[in-house]
Amino acid sequence: MMKKVLIALTLVFVFSVYFPAAAQEDFARVHGTVYYWYNLEPLKNSVVEVNSTPVQIYVAKNGEYSFNLPPGTYVITARYYRDNVLLYYAEENLTILEGGGEYIVDLIAFPLFEDMEIGDETNLVPSIETPENENIWMISAAIAVVVLVSTSAVFYYLKKRRRKLPEAKAEPAREMIRYVGLPADLQEVIDKVKESGGRITQLELRGKLPYSEAKVSLMLADLESRGLIRRIKKGRGNIIILKE
Repeated sequence: MMKKVLIALTLVFVFSVYFPAAAQEDFARVHGTVYYWYNLEPLKNSVVEVNSTPVQIYVAKNGEYSFNLPPGTYVITARYYRDNVLLYYAEENLTILEGGGEYIVDLIAFPLFEDMEIGDETNLVPSIETPENENIWMISAAIAVVVLVSTSAVFYYLKKRRRKLPEAKAEPAREMIRYVGLPADLQEVIDKVKESGGRITQLELRGKLPYSEAKVSLMLADLESRGLIRRIKKGRGNIIILKE
């Protein structure tokens, strides 16, 4: 009788130790960094979420995040808030295969335009579907490389243009461009765009001005008709560029 009890206790011990450890080996470590689209710097204090069961949320204080996930298909999102207003958003799909391992998923957060709905069919970065699961990771990596190279090229071009501009110390009187006969409210719009390096999204500009959305749109249309600014359509929003 004692021998049977010892055998039963041994089996219980083996099952309690081996199977949880074996299940843990199937978990994969998913980690990466959330980057700001304009200069590819880590976007601190971003909120990263993955639709696991239960949902996991991570506040990336330094822009970096990490999750432990079992095999499956997931959507990882990153949000950046300022004064409780959602300004930047990123989303990536990820498939984790059996056997665990390590997955690096970097996210590039783009501006969230006024009328964009999270989760709709319009994505800032297009996704590609393939019937072969083994190619998903390679395609995602290729898309990430293309986005990184394109963004880096734009940033380098803008930085090179800024270096050609005269420094404020050389001519203090030209620190801010003043236009003769321009109303005060329109001059204020020009100054805000100038402070942002000559380019800004319409959503960010509206947050810097004490006017309604309708008035901001009318002022921008007025400035564009005067040939002082240029509006570029990006997704469902606009990027405002100050003409030189």
